[in-house]
Amino acid sequence: MSSDSSLPQFPTIPRTVLYYAAPIACAATTALLFTARKDIITWVYNAIAKSGTKKAGKAYLSGNFGPVPDELFAEDLTVVEGKLPTGLEGFYVRVGPNPFFKPVAGYHWFDGDGMLHGVRLKGGKASYANKYVDTERLLQERAAGGPLFPRLGDLFGGKGLALMLLHRLSKALGAVKTNNGTGTANTALVFHAKRLLALNEGDLPYGVKVLCNGLIDTLGRMQLPRSWRGPFTAHPKLDPVTGELIFLGYSFSGQPYVSAGVLDEHGNLARQWGVELPWPVMMHDMVATEHYVVLMHLPLCFDPESMVKDKTLPFRMRTDLPSRIGLLRRDAPSCPAGGAPVQWFELPGPGFMAFHMVNAWEDPKTGDVKVYACQQDFVNLDLDKVDCSKELAHLTEYTLSPATGASSLRRLSTVVGDFPVVHPGHVTRPCRWAWVATMDTAGSTPSFTGIAKMDLTAPGPAASSTANTPATSPAKDQHHHNGGGKGEAALPKGDACVGRITYPPGVFGGEAVFVPRASTLTDAKASAKLAEDDGWLTVFVYDTNTDTSYFNVYDAKTMAAKPVASVRMPRRVPYGFHGTWVTEQQLKSQIMWV
Repeated sequence: MSSDSSLPQFPTIPRTVLYYAAPIACAATTALLFTARKDIITWVYNAIAKSGTKKAGKAYLSGNFGPVPDELFAEDLTVVEGKLPTGLEGFYVRVGPNPFFKPVAGYHWFDGDGMLHGVRLKGGKASYANKYVDTERLLQERAAGGPLFPRLGDLFGGKGLALMLLHRLSKALGAVKTNNGTGTANTALVFHAKRLLALNEGDLPYGVKVLCNGLIDTLGRMQLPRSWRGPFTAHPKLDPVTGELIFLGYSFSGQPYVSAGVLDEHGNLARQWGVELPWPVMMHDMVATEHYVVLMHLPLCFDPESMVKDKTLPFRMRTDLPSRIGLLRRDAPSCPAGGAPVQWFELPGPGFMAFHMVNAWEDPKTGDVKVYACQQDFVNLDLDKVDCSKELAHLTEYTLSPATGASSLRRLSTVVGDFPVVHPGHVTRPCRWAWVATMDTAGSTPSFTGIAKMDLTAPGPAASSTANTPATSPAKDQHHHNGGGKGEAALPKGDACVGRITYPPGVFGGEAVFVPRASTLTDAKASAKLAEDDGWLTVFVYDTNTDTSYFNVYDAKTMAAKPVASVRMPRRVPYGFHGTWVTEQQLKSQIMWV
């Protein structure tokens, strides 16, 4: 058959050209894919996360849980009620989750990028600033234009496992870098060694700098010696006598499942210990005494099998396992690899959880160790399945005897509350007073309705009076603008609660930070004469009726319903986690590195 001259004629490609062209094309394609690997990883992550029907956490993206879109700075804020106390000068700052990117699928309140909200008080005036903590994680995701790291809100069922495997692949391909941490710095704050540190238990702290007018900058991620290989708790304890910061870090990947350490007053790692555990747990908080690091081995366990099998989060409360408290002497020799000499105490009853500790100290008469916490008998980290009528936190005392090995516990109050605070000068030492954020027991999202003052020396209610019910009553309201309170029903005899501030209907708050009046005085002798509870409670509150946030100051000693001062914020301040007060002296002492 003759060829059709009407068809286009293509030149014959020499075999030598094909010989070189094929590998060049493969190399070029590989290079293109490698260059675009972050975009590809982001696309794959979104596709996996959007699969299935479960889109968790919608409630935590709306109302006052919802993020704010920008960073603001405002001066000369309006005091709408009362007057800022004379001498109350410094910086109140609280951190919380605020996702930079809108979640593509599921969301968990713990997922959001850390955002600081601060109020600077100086000369009777107030200013406000909010700022993201520029973590390594946030910087990488900003550069990529989307999520690169797994979100807890997406870790359900098979897709959760797939996202974990995708993260491993991302690390292998260099699409994400984890050598400088992956934490969000969204949980808590502490001022130590002339540095304000933003904390998250999945990473090392981030140093932040507060400028004289209240603006905030990120200094960078803390550097520790190579011997410390783990993360850093969100709840270290600052010894007010020695200036040491006691901390821990936990892991699920292998022994030692927890490590503890001490930073000296200058921020240097002075001692560290590795602690073996029979099973790994989420160790969210800790306490310390003058001579001990107190470790809470409570059975909230990592369970990836349940994640796939039951299509739930990879954490499960194991009430069949015991709750244990360990005492590790602070002067014990360092042993980073493990083998720390811990004396363990098993608490009576089914396993329980305590996300937040109050304080601990040693009884000078008996040598017993007293530990205080907000104990929960039931916990579910799947926030879409939260039942506030079951997940109740109650002030509880644990007594440990190092001499005999005996242990006991007793509930001190029927009031439901969490986010406890004490006088910072009494951390690790005996104290009488604590304040907790009281909680509504209805609904499916946590609502903080006020503040309760607790007497830790109280005998506690009788056994028959420890039902899991809040002590509230529809008594006559005493409303004040955005502060206020209402009468409460009588508590059982011996209950530790001695005073309550209840916000007006539709107004909700969170953790209230205690500021000692002594810290605002220049006269040391006058300061020494003040009572332990003489000071102020500082807190952000949100009025759902007007979509407005306020910075409120209350009298911690009298627990008067009316705020001493209420400052209107220039924007809605979303609900967050934990805060701190930075004194004027501390602000002046800040250093510019971490």
